[in-house]
Amino acid sequence: MKEFEELVEYCEKSHKLDPWVKERGLKGYCKELNDEAAEVMQAIEHNDFDNLKEELGDVLHDLIHVCVCAKKEELFDLNDVVKLAVKKFNNRKPYIKEGKPVTLEEARAIWKKVKFEEKNG
Repeated sequence: MKEFEELVEYCEKSHKLDPWVKERGLKGYCKELNDEAAEVMQAIEHNDFDNLKEELGDVLHDLIHVCVCAKKEELFDLNDVVKLAVKKFNNRKPYIKEGKPVTLEEARAIWKKVKFEEKNG
């Protein structure tokens, strides 16, 4: 998606050029991400879907900034986060990849079992 790539590029450039962004750092952007997530919840609670769209964009922006900060600190990058998310999704919801319908109870049981196995080896 062209716009997503543009947003990632914008966030990477802002880490190099914007003094406010440089000052925020990883912890600062994690706080921003938390604050924006709270605004997402408020928009949902108020059925304000125009605002929800805007706030989700803010969350995405801050999430990418967190990943850019982590990359700068040589911890991980956005691709690492996406790969892990896909792996978790495939592990916890294999029926979706298989195109197999399941009941709510079956989905919960699979998710709980896999999550338990992930946490406990």
